[in-house]
Amino acid sequence: MFLPEKDRISAEEALKHPFITQNQSQKVYRHGDSFSSYIINLKNYMNYSKIKKVILTSIAARSNYTEIGKLHDIFNSLDSNNDGTISLPEFESGLEKFIKNKDKFKIDVKKLFESLDTNNSKQIDYTEFIAAAMDRKFFEDKNKLLEAFQMLDTDKDGKIELKEFERILHLQNEKNEKD
Repeated sequence: MFLPEKDRISAEEALKHPFITQNQSQKVYRHGDSFSSYIINLKNYMNYSKIKKVILTSIAARSNYTEIGKLHDIFNSLDSNNDGTISLPEFESGLEKFIKNKDKFKIDVKKLFESLDTNNSKQIDYTEFIAAAMDRKFFEDKNKLLEAFQMLDTDKDGKIELKEFERILHLQNEKNEKD
C-alpha cells in the first residue's frame, strides 16, 4: 500500500531523516549483538602462521559486502575517525565499548593489535581486520580456499611451491620495510 503523494516526504527530506543520517554501525551494535565470537576469532588469529595469515588476507580481499556485512559494520564502528584504518587508541576504545564481560576476555590489546597489523603500518586496515575476524566456517569454504590457492599458485601449474611462498612472504616483508 502506497501513501498518497501529499503524505510522502521528498527525497531531500528522506536524506535528512535520522534513519539515513545516523551512523549505521552504532545503530547495529548499540544493543545486544554478541561480539564474543569476533573476539575469539581475533584472539585465534594471533596464533596463526604467516602463511595462514596470507591466505586469510587473500580470502578477505576477495570477499564482498554480503558475505562480510557484519564485519564491515564492526570495522566502521571501530574506525571512529572514518579514515579507513583503525589506530591503537581506536582499537582500545572500540574493544572497551564492545566487550561486556571483561573477565571472560583477558586480552593484551596491544599484542592483539600488533598481530592484526600484518604489514606493520601501526594501523589495522580493512582487509587485515576482515581476515582476522572472519568466522572459521567462512574461510574454510572450498570455493574461498580454491581462490586463495589460485592466488598463491603464481605460475599456475596447479601446485604451490616453496619459491611461490617465499616470493609472497618476501613481497610482504619488503612492504613492511618500506613502511
